[in-house]
Amino acid sequence: MYLDTFISANTSSRNTIPRISAPKAGLPALFHRVSSFAHRGITNPHTPGNTITALDRAAQAGFGLAVDVRMTRDQHLVAFQAASLTGRKSTELISETRYSELPKIVRNGTKHEIPLLSEILERYSGLPIYLDLKAPGLEKNLALLLSRYPYANEHLVVNTWWTEGLRILSQSAPQITTSRGFGRAVNSSWLREVLRAEPKMIPILNFWKQLFGCVSIDVSYYTPDTVELFREQGFEIFLNGPKRSDDLAFCKDAISVCEVDPEDSGRLM
Repeated sequence: MYLDTFISANTSSRNTIPRISAPKAGLPALFHRVSSFAHRGITNPHTPGNTITALDRAAQAGFGLAVDVRMTRDQHLVAFQAASLTGRKSTELISETRYSELPKIVRNGTKHEIPLLSEILERYSGLPIYLDLKAPGLEKNLALLLSRYPYANEHLVVNTWWTEGLRILSQSAPQITTSRGFGRAVNSSWLREVLRAEPKMIPILNFWKQLFGCVSIDVSYYTPDTVELFREQGFEIFLNGPKRSDDLAFCKDAISVCEVDPEDSGRLM
């Protein structure tokens, strides 16, 4: 029902096929200097992801930084992947905990702070950073934070998995490059119909291109042909999940967002 309503609202005539627009501006130039982004930094048994230590290691090895973002109860944006501090869905949720009450993360006797996103933006201001919003409703707070960093548009891409989040970012932070995430929640056959620009799907494709110029694809749920269709439509591509950059051979110019071995180099050029 929603799909039919959307199409009728964005097509002036049943017999008119809208032109396919070009995507919104793609990657900041700085992003073309790296082939891979280290998801949560470079971790080891003593160093959890999304901590300053893990991100420092990734930066020193020449990787771009891929940072997960969540928001505390008192609306501080922090670098953390899971919804819960304990790993259990319904207990000790980040969203229900004040920032001052967040515990340190302990790994093999080593304590690590959960960093504020503002600390990360200040510390790595010269590096390409891919921010992955892990929950809806963070966008307005993020836009407000980014307004304090006039050069953020030169080294940031913000990925969200929610269309409404893209709307908010396009209105409140239009200078920031945005990416739409595609995981298992999106039907792959329907997605192919959109990307092949079948007539009834063109309004949706145009709508997407107005909102974002980049896409983030989970390689666990999509095949190379789907990724290639995105590329043919002009989108810049991040692939989530490859173990190394060599896994991207099937898709020209894609950027890997992956778990990084401590011995790897990001090949910063």
